[in-house]
Parts: sequence; C-alpha cells; structure tokens
Amino acid sequence: MEEKKNILLVEDDRQLGTVVKDFLEGSGFAVEYQHNAALARAKMLLDSDLFDLIILDWDLGELTGVELCQEFRSVGGLTPILFMTGRTSIDDKEMGLEAGGDDYITKPFSMRELAARVKSILRRSGEYSPKPKVSASVVLNGSLIADRYLLEQAIGSGGSANVWKALDQRMNRHVVVKVMQGHLIGSDETMKRFEHECQLMAKIKHPNVVSVYDAGSIDGRLPFLVMELVEGESLRDFLDRSQRLPLPTAAAIMVQVCAGLQDAHAAGIVHRDLKPENILIQENKSRVDSVKIVDFGIARLVGSADRLTREGTVIGTIDYISPEQLEDRAVDSRADIYALGIMLFELLTGAVPFQGDTMQTVAVKHLIESPGRLEDLVEDLPEREFVQAILDKCLEKKPELRYQSTDELVSDLESVLRRTG
Repeated sequence: MEEKKNILLVEDDRQLGTVVKDFLEGSGFAVEYQHNAALARAKMLLDSDLFDLIILDWDLGELTGVELCQEFRSVGGLTPILFMTGRTSIDDKEMGLEAGGDDYITKPFSMRELAARVKSILRRSGEYSPKPKVSASVVLNGSLIADRYLLEQAIGSGGSANVWKALDQRMNRHVVVKVMQGHLIGSDETMKRFEHECQLMAKIKHPNVVSVYDAGSIDGRLPFLVMELVEGESLRDFLDRSQRLPLPTAAAIMVQVCAGLQDAHAAGIVHRDLKPENILIQENKSRVDSVKIVDFGIARLVGSADRLTREGTVIGTIDYISPEQLEDRAVDSRADIYALGIMLFELLTGAVPFQGDTMQTVAVKHLIESPGRLEDLVEDLPEREFVQAILDKCLEKKPELRYQSTDELVSDLESVLRRTG
C-alpha cells in the first residue's frame, strides 16, 4: 500500500481550514491543521521534514504567508508550498511565486481544483533537491587558506560549519578556523553582512568570551571565522560527566557567562543561541577555572541569509529558545537571559524544563507552560526558594518581566554564592 502523503495546512479561518482538512483526509492524505500563525511558523521552521507539502494561507494576521515562505526558504526549507488566498491580482501571484511558492489557488475554489493542484505539486516535488552542502572533505588537512591559516586537524562538524585546529603562520599561534556551510550564505550582500557582523564580534574583548580574530571566505563562497583556541571542554561535556552540578558551582559558572554577555550586550550584540555546547570550561585541578562563551552572533549570521531587513528570525536551539524568537518578535538581550534561565535549571537538575517528543511540542511549551518546580526535582538544593525565584524571573514569557540586564541577574547569583559560602 502506498504511504500517505503528509500535508501541513496553515489557514487562520477555522471553518475553511476544517473543510479543507476533512476533504484532503477523505482524499487519502494525512493532514495536520494549524490556525495559529506562531505555532504554524514554528512547525514549518522546526519540523518541515515531516511534510510532503505545505498549504499556506496568504493572510495570517501580523505575519503574512509570503513572509513566512521567504523565511522558510532562506533557512533552507525545501518542502513544496501551495498558497491559498483571496487575492487575485497578477502582482500578488507574482509576489507569492517569487517568495518561493510553487503554486497558487484563489479563493473561492472548488475542492476538485485543490485536489488537482495538490497532486500536481506532489508529482513535481521530485524536482526539489537539497542544495549541496560543503563537507569537511572539501577543505582538507594541510590546506592553507587566506595565505595564512594552515588547517591541521578537523575537530568538529555540524549543520552550519566544519571546525579546524589551524596554525596562524603570521602570528605563530594555534587558532580555531570555523568554515561555514556555503549554502547558508545566499548572496554577495549577505556575505558583506557576514563580514560586517564578524567585525562587530571581533570588538568584544572580554576574558569570558572567545575572541574572534579574523573573517573571510574561501574562493568567495565558503565564509570562515578565525577564533581563539581554548583548551578545555564544553559545558555540555562537563555536565554529562557530572549529571548535575552543586549550586555554588552552577552559580559561579553562570556569573562568568553573565559577565561575558554583559560586555557583548553593551556593544549591541545578542548571542541568540546560548546553550551548554557554546560554553567552554577550563579546569584547574578539580575546580572550574575559567568560562568562555563561543559562537557569539553565529546563529544570526547563518540564520539570517536573505532576511537582512528583519530582526526576528527563528534561530537557536529549541530547548533554549525564547518565546519571542518563536513568535518572530523583536529579539534583544533578554532572549539571552531566557536561555540563561534554561541553562541554570539544567545545571541544577540535569534536565531542561521543557521536554517533548517533537520540536513542535517543546516550542508550544516554551510559549504556554511554566517550568517545573525545583522542590519536585532536587531534594538537597540549598536556598531553594531563592533560586526558584531567580529561575522564574529568567523564564518569564514576556521579556519585560525578566531580568532586564545580566547585571541584575549577577546580583542575585552573587547573593546565592554568599549564602552558600
């Protein structure tokens, strides 16, 4: 039996949405219906690989289907999109198709026409293929880039970059070279933006932030960053070995992270993707000696291709992402404070507060649920009520109710350290 095709239907008119959903399901398709624009956006950007087709309403309140389609395509979304709208002008149709739509059906429409367009798109969907990603093998050990950086050892690889230990021959020191995936930089204009923001990041000079030394591109298509080499391990690895950390250790780490963030926030730079993987720990014997934040601004650099004029792009890791990032609202330093709250909760309990089987489930919990209570998760935590108040304030859904700066948060964290001696 042929496997059912999965369709994501986004329509803010619930009556119409229900009719279309029922018809498509009766025609043999599996349909997930979303009428809330923010949740639909999260579903598209985080779980699009679950669907064979997206049927997208043009007018979704403050967010238009065209804007959502543009954002989806800019971050590499490949699922075919069928616009469903009451707009009839040629200009509107052209706008939708140029935004990345594959077809267009005008309301009111017959269900037979809808079925025909859906089947036509699905037949053609084989023409979609992911843009080729640059793998670590493209840049080999022993390569010299920018006539300066000798790549000696591959030390990491991910969806956005390949990471190398390299020798800066000019300064005679070892550095980290992060070669970004070429498909994340969509145009010459975006490359210029990349280099400009790297220059801003290079201005951050703080002992708790990994320094950015240089930026450029390989053959004009592979952007790279050159950063300080830090001997140590990630906070993720540190936490995995420890399961959870004593309150004084967790608070001391967070104070150092806050110090580095404050310097960057003062320069107008928001991290946007704080998580234990982006915090490096240097140890002196059995204690934490130094904490350094890495990848400042990288989330924005690789997530904003072709969205140069808009601030709110869903970028970040779902476990640590703030509600305003999910809802495409303006993002400022308070998004980082939300992520700090998630991290502190995880350091103390060994688990993040919002969990689910899918990214969509976790996204919804960020938007509507309260974090768990420490008293239900950790029996031996000192100053539990005071720490709970700190977490609650970090994790307020509305940014204006959170700590308004890392200085405010540090003040309370230092009180914890004094109380726990």
